[in-house]
Amino acid sequence: MTDQIRLAPGYFRKLATLLLRVIAVADVFYAIINGISLARWGDEVSGSTLATMWIGPIVCALGGLLLWFLSVPLGRLLARGLDESA
Repeated sequence: MTDQIRLAPGYFRKLATLLLRVIAVADVFYAIINGISLARWGDEVSGSTLATMWIGPIVCALGGLLLWFLSVPLGRLLARGLDESA
């Protein structure tokens, strides 16, 4: 019973990439929900305050998209020392 479990090559890289993409999807989903609520109840606020309120969903959506596209290199960076030791 001293056999060790052999993980597939790149296991931790793939896991890190998957987790980063889940975070990116959650970020975009939050931005969509926040944008819908602003579109629905934004009539109560007008002027520059409303424009400032839209910065949050826009930044969240762009951040989520950026994280999605950078998830492969970031996953490789995060799992750099783990895949060689497995």
